[in-house]
Amino acid sequence: MTTTQGTPDRGPDDVHASEHGGIASNPSQSGPTAAGDMSADSEDADQALQSESIDPQDSDGLAHGLGLLTRGALSGHDTNDDDMGHSAQHAEMPHDTISFPAFDFARVYAVPEDLMPAPPRIPDPEEATGTQKADTTPKASDIALSVKAAETVERLRQPAKYGDSQAMLASADLYTLGIGVRKNLSTAYDLYRRAADLNNTDAQNALGIMMFRGEGTDQDKRRAAELFRTAAQAGNACAQANLGLLYDGGEGVERDSQAAAEWFAKAADQGVAVAELGLGTLLFNGRAGRQDLGLAAEYFERAARQGNAIAQFKIGIMKYSGIGVVRDLEGAVAWFVESAHQGLPHGETALGRAFYEGRGIKRDFRKAGYWFWEAAQQDFAIAQGALGDMYRLGHGVSKDMTQAASWYAKAAEHGDTDAQFHLAVLYERGTGVEQDYAQAVDLYQEAAAHGDGRAQTNLGMMYAFGEGVERDYDLAFDWFASAAELDDPKAQTNLGVFYEQGMGVEKNLDNARVLYEEAAKHNDPTALWRLGIMYVRGKGVEQDYEKGADLLAKASSAGEFHAMMRLADLYDQGLGVPQDDQMANVLREAAVYESTKRLSR
Repeated sequence: MTTTQGTPDRGPDDVHASEHGGIASNPSQSGPTAAGDMSADSEDADQALQSESIDPQDSDGLAHGLGLLTRGALSGHDTNDDDMGHSAQHAEMPHDTISFPAFDFARVYAVPEDLMPAPPRIPDPEEATGTQKADTTPKASDIALSVKAAETVERLRQPAKYGDSQAMLASADLYTLGIGVRKNLSTAYDLYRRAADLNNTDAQNALGIMMFRGEGTDQDKRRAAELFRTAAQAGNACAQANLGLLYDGGEGVERDSQAAAEWFAKAADQGVAVAELGLGTLLFNGRAGRQDLGLAAEYFERAARQGNAIAQFKIGIMKYSGIGVVRDLEGAVAWFVESAHQGLPHGETALGRAFYEGRGIKRDFRKAGYWFWEAAQQDFAIAQGALGDMYRLGHGVSKDMTQAASWYAKAAEHGDTDAQFHLAVLYERGTGVEQDYAQAVDLYQEAAAHGDGRAQTNLGMMYAFGEGVERDYDLAFDWFASAAELDDPKAQTNLGVFYEQGMGVEKNLDNARVLYEEAAKHNDPTALWRLGIMYVRGKGVEQDYEKGADLLAKASSAGEFHAMMRLADLYDQGLGVPQDDQMANVLREAAVYESTKRLSR
């Protein structure tokens, strides 16, 4: 997949979909418009309603004499469809995000607490000004700690040499962390192995972690599982948690959710956060023999209180969305803050979402963009897409479609369906990137294959109009049908058009009406317009001018200029509405304005 060039800047909300609803003609004329074969109460009225047209297409959306659909006939998704006030679609964390594996090994270090390095902390935006240069001058306290670390290494050397497994374990930890000595994983591995041979279960657990990761030795997940099992059976809580992780993921052992739950439970009873997180995840997913969202939340909160960033994110999401617990927006945000400060991209993105939406915390687009950007630096696709959204909409940053396309490209490369869809829209329109129908089709196909109804609808449009692909009404119909099954109202409308016109399928006005009615429930303007015309004409339904006028009025209120022109005709003749020349002229002027605006997009 080709990606756009350019380096996204720090900063940040949402986009979705391409609209094929513009007209393929010059909307320069005002005045009466054709209403096709619209029935009237008299022959004169019928002739008047068919007098002139705003464009060289009839009211069915067919180019005269060609039997081809014009753009005004169908309904597609556009980047402007989803400007949802203040709700960034990409910032929405899907519920299944909460079930990602808790693959973060449990271990304890035999190193004095004051020698342990402080965990990294991502600063708040106010702290990350970038204007002050970091002070690299050694502090007396740092020098004292370095001396103490070196002394600790030396003090452990002799006991370790003569078979003290705890001294071996502590020395190995120092070499693993690079405290008081240069970091050396091979040396650490040898020390852990010697201590493990002396049945030191903490060493067996640490050795298992190194063998699983291939650190200081060749990777061997089966041997890692054996080491975890040996230590776990001897009662080592961290090893029990880690063995549970391997069973949960099917790594080094056959996947067995029940065995995972049992080992997690043993370790959770001893307060191991990783086990509490793992057991909570199994309970959330219903993979521990049952689903229990309330108990899952309890385990997540227990682990969160111990500082586990993943658990902090998960309990935050449950509270934010009210999943299995009472909704608590402020409580959720407090957990997102904790998780984000530890650098977990999920937590950073969730905090960005809270700032963006102004839920549980004061809305602040700048802070939302800051946290999205932090997560995006870790190649977290949802955050990258959210930045694309913010640049597209100009929320918190200047609107910049080139930057939007660049961020969407990054997210799309990581398989983000929303980003694939939005980038396809930009390629289709040539907005922020050079117009490329073939690239748009490729991206729509990727998103459509993952069940994105908007992409399926727009892909159907590409086939209907032969853009980037050969025109193929059969394939267009198939994609519209697929999206319609996902309740996409624009796809329902387009499928209705195909049934009404008999394109890619046998003509069936009943099916067309039913599909238009479904889409009209979602206020799709094209569906309202075409259904209104059916009632005005008595085409496939009993003729009803009042109902037709009502539907055309609703479509007109949504900016559908075809509906405005047809409604103007009704006002001219007083059909279904009071006769009103002034209203008819206002509607025609509005129609010319809307059609011109759409052509300029």
